[in-house]
Amino acid sequence: MKKLIENKKDLFTIPNLMGYFRVLLIPFFMLLYIGADSRSDYIVAAILLGISGLTDCFDGKVARHFNMVTEWGKVLDPVADKLTQAAVFISLSFRYPTMRYLVGLFVIKELFMACMGYIMLRRGQMMDGARWYGKLCTAVLYIAMFVLLICVDIPYFYAGLLIALCFWTALFSFVCYIFYYVRALLGKPESNGKIKMWKPIVTIIAILIVYIGVNAAVAVISCANQPEVSQSTADGEDKSEGTENIGQAENKEQAENKEQVENTKQAEGAYASGAGSAVERAVIIEDNDEALLERIRMIQGAQSEIILSTFDFKSDESGRIVLGALREAADRGVKVNVLVDGFSGLIHMKWNPYFYTLSSMKNATLKIYNEPGPFTLWKGMGRMHDKYLIVDNRMYMLGGRNTYNYFLGDYGDYKNYDRDVLVCCENPDAVASVNELRAYYDKIWDYKECKLYPGSPGMSRWSCVKKAAKEIDEAYAAYCGQHRELREEYSYEEHTYQVDGIKLLSNPIQAGIKEPIVWHELVGLMKKADNEVIIHTPYIICNDMMYATLSEAATAADVTIMTNSVANNGNSFGAADLEVNKEKILDTGVELLEYEGGVSYHGKSIVIDDDISVVGSFNMDMRSAYLDTELMLVIYSEDVNAQLKGIMQGYEKQARIALPDGEYDNPYDVIPRELTPKRKFRKNIIKGLFLWARFLY
Repeated sequence: MKKLIENKKDLFTIPNLMGYFRVLLIPFFMLLYIGADSRSDYIVAAILLGISGLTDCFDGKVARHFNMVTEWGKVLDPVADKLTQAAVFISLSFRYPTMRYLVGLFVIKELFMACMGYIMLRRGQMMDGARWYGKLCTAVLYIAMFVLLICVDIPYFYAGLLIALCFWTALFSFVCYIFYYVRALLGKPESNGKIKMWKPIVTIIAILIVYIGVNAAVAVISCANQPEVSQSTADGEDKSEGTENIGQAENKEQAENKEQVENTKQAEGAYASGAGSAVERAVIIEDNDEALLERIRMIQGAQSEIILSTFDFKSDESGRIVLGALREAADRGVKVNVLVDGFSGLIHMKWNPYFYTLSSMKNATLKIYNEPGPFTLWKGMGRMHDKYLIVDNRMYMLGGRNTYNYFLGDYGDYKNYDRDVLVCCENPDAVASVNELRAYYDKIWDYKECKLYPGSPGMSRWSCVKKAAKEIDEAYAAYCGQHRELREEYSYEEHTYQVDGIKLLSNPIQAGIKEPIVWHELVGLMKKADNEVIIHTPYIICNDMMYATLSEAATAADVTIMTNSVANNGNSFGAADLEVNKEKILDTGVELLEYEGGVSYHGKSIVIDDDISVVGSFNMDMRSAYLDTELMLVIYSEDVNAQLKGIMQGYEKQARIALPDGEYDNPYDVIPRELTPKRKFRKNIIKGLFLWARFLY
C-alpha cells in the first residue's frame, strides 16, 4: 500500500493548494446561500461555487503539466469534490424540501463507496476509473445543481422534478456500484464498464415520445365527445324562469324573518344597523388593489371558518400576503380550508414550502382537485375553474380572479383586468345564496378526486418551511402596516347595494366532460331579455351548438359581446380562434367589440336589461361549457346592474366594433394594439398545427 504523503512538500503543491482553497470556500458558500435574503445573495453564492468549479477544472491539468501529481493529491481532489457536493446538497435543502431525500441517499452512497474503496485498497485492488453509470450520475447532478443555483426563480415543481431526476439517477448508480463491488470481492471477472451511450439515450427519447403520445391521445379522445343538453335540463327552461322570480320568493322570506335579521345584525356586529336592509347585499369589486384589500379584510374578520377555492394559487407577493392572512386566522383558532385546481396545484404548489407553512398548521386543511399523476397526465384536462372566498357562512366573494400577482394587488410588470362580486348575508338562516355556494363547496370538497395536500406538524420544523414562514409573516405584516384602513371600523352595509335576489349557476363537479348546464342557463336568461344583453369575455371559442344558441339570443334581444382583440389577448389560443372564426361570431347577429386597452381583459360578466347582472368564472368557450367546473352569480338589483354596466362601458370606450366586411367602426378613436412578435409566433403555431383541437382550449 502506497504512502499518501512521501514528504511535506507534497502537502503544498499548487494543485493541492487549489484543493485546500476549494474546501475553504465551502463554509462561505453555505453561509451566503442559506442566509440569502435577496436574488443578489444567491448570485454571489453561485459565483463562489463557480470559482470552486474552475479550480477543480485546472488543478489536475496543472499537476500533470508541471509534474506535481502526488498520492495525497489523488485523495484530496475527490474528497474536496464530495465535500463541495455535500455542501451544495445541504444548502439547497434549506430552500427545496425534496433535497432532504437526495442528501440522505448521497450520504449513504458515499459512505458505502468510501468503505468499499478502503477494502479494495487494503486488498491491493484499484478501480480503473469511474464506471459509466458513475459518470452519468455525476453529470446529471452537476447540471441539475447548476440550474438550481443559477435559476433562482425556478418554480418549486420544476426544481422538484430536477431533484427527483438526480435521486433516481443516483439510486441507479448506487445499485450498479453495489453489483460491481460484490463481483470484485467474489473475484469474478468484470466487464470493462463501457457502453454505447446512444442506446440508452435513444431508448429514453422513444419512451418519452410514447408517454406523451398516449396521454395526448387519451386526452383528445376523452374530451372530443361533447354531450348535448339533457332532456331534464331542457325541461328546466323553468330553471331559468325560476331565477326570474327568486326576488319575489326572497322578499316574502325577508318579511317573515325581519326581526331575526335585526337580531342577527346586532349579535354578530358584522354590519352597521340601518332601516330597509335586505337579506343580502352586493357590490362589484373591480380594482386589483381593492380585490386584495377586501380579501384580507374578510379573512381578518373571520370568527369561525374561512373557505378559499381558487383555480390557481402562487407564492408570489400577493399570494404570500393571502397566505399570511390565512396563517394568522388559523393561528387564532379559525378553521381554514383551501381548495385548488389539480393542474395548477401541481405546477405551483407541489413541493412548495410556502404552502407547507399553512398545511402544517393545526386548523388548516388544503385539498387539490383532480391532480394528474405521472401516468395520468390526461386527467389534467378536467379543471376546477371556481374562484370564491367564504367567511363564517355570512359573506363571500366570487368572480374570475386567481390568487396571485396578475389579479391581486399591484406587483410585477404584468397584470390582468378582472372582477369579483362581494356578497354580504345578514341572516344566513334565510333563503340566501351563501347557502347555495356552501352546499356546492361541500359537494366538491367531499368529491373523491379531491385529495389532501401534504401537511403535518413536523413540516413546520423543516428549515425551508421555517424560512418561508418568516418571509410570509413579514410580507403580511408589511402589507397590513401600509393599509391603515384594515384597522379602521368598516361597515359593509355602507359599501354594498341592496339586492332583490341572487342565484348561483354551476356546472357538474365531476372531473372530465360535462353537460353544458351553465351555458344553457345563461342563454336561457339572455333569451328572456326585454331589450339588451351585454357580454364581456376574455375570448370566444364556440362549437356549432353554442353559435346556434347565441343566434337565438340575438334574435330575442340586442346582444353585444366584447372580447380581447387578437393583439390584446393574453391567451394565444383565444387570439388564434378569434382571427379564424370572427365571421362565424358575427353571423350569429351579435355586435362584436374588440378590446384594445393594452392590458389583457379577463372579466367574465353579463348585464341583461337594467336589473340583472351576472359575474363569475365562465368564459364563452367550449372548455368552460364542457370541461371545467364553473360558477356564475346572477344578481337581481338595479343598483348593482348600474354599477356593473358603468364599469363595462369604461372598457368599451377602449374597443373597436368589428364589421362583417373585415373593417372596424371606431367611435372612440381607439389606437389598435400591435401584435408582438412573440405573440404572433405563438398564434401562428396554434393556427397552423393545433386549431383542430380547439375543443380542448
